[in-house]
Amino acid sequence: MKNILLLTDFSDAGTAAAKTAFTIARNMTANLEILHALQVPVDWEGLPTDKQAAYPEIQKEIAKASDLLDDLVSIAGEQGVKAGKKILPTSSIRSFIHALTGLQKDLIIMGASSRSAMEKFVLGSTTERMMRKSGSPVLVVKSTPELPQIKTVVFASGLEQDTHNAFQRLIDFARDVGAINLHFVEVTTPFNFMPSNDAHKKITDFLAHHPGVDIQAHNYNHFNIESGILAFARSVNADLIAIANHGRQDISSIFVESIPENLVRFGDTPVLSIKT
Repeated sequence: MKNILLLTDFSDAGTAAAKTAFTIARNMTANLEILHALQVPVDWEGLPTDKQAAYPEIQKEIAKASDLLDDLVSIAGEQGVKAGKKILPTSSIRSFIHALTGLQKDLIIMGASSRSAMEKFVLGSTTERMMRKSGSPVLVVKSTPELPQIKTVVFASGLEQDTHNAFQRLIDFARDVGAINLHFVEVTTPFNFMPSNDAHKKITDFLAHHPGVDIQAHNYNHFNIESGILAFARSVNADLIAIANHGRQDISSIFVESIPENLVRFGDTPVLSIKT
């Protein structure tokens, strides 16, 4: 991974994401682009310069965002990270997502603010849309310690055959960031129950497609998959949960929540989502 994109809204979650991004970019010797999206009521980039003067409030917001981005670029430089900045004036979340999904980035890092109990059930946030639609891996951070590190990684899998490519990308990521404790967990619930011997055989068969990977395999029982993943991650003090994202975009996505999104909603551990 050589090109990393950090999305920031300058919130506390954005600051946490920035700390994580600096650590990852430094460890990977990667270039970091820091982007802030500014919602505006007009097609700003298509507006002639002389017409932009008619919107002093927007110009003021752009100037303020530029200064804040300069501060982040400076902090990144102090930590040995080569960083640049970009402001993306956009008229809607949809156009913002469309612009980002067209970018060729090895990794996108963004923050997700903790929400109230009611807000956790509201779908359609920028974070969730990015996780579903981005072709690039998306790392979502809520909070992070003062000195972030990624040493212990939990890979959560449903053992689907179409996730092998995503799983290999997760392994490559773990190697690049210097993770040393890798755990592969298959969570079984009353609704997808199987005997432990059967579960371990399926895990073994899955991992056989990825020879040479030093990873501990686990079958973990819980009432539901998301709670099981989060509970297991806490039990091993995971720094990161990684998971393949099937990225549903049909009408079922309106009614059926995805596991990666729920891990972000209800947990605090950073989640790396890779679309299959």
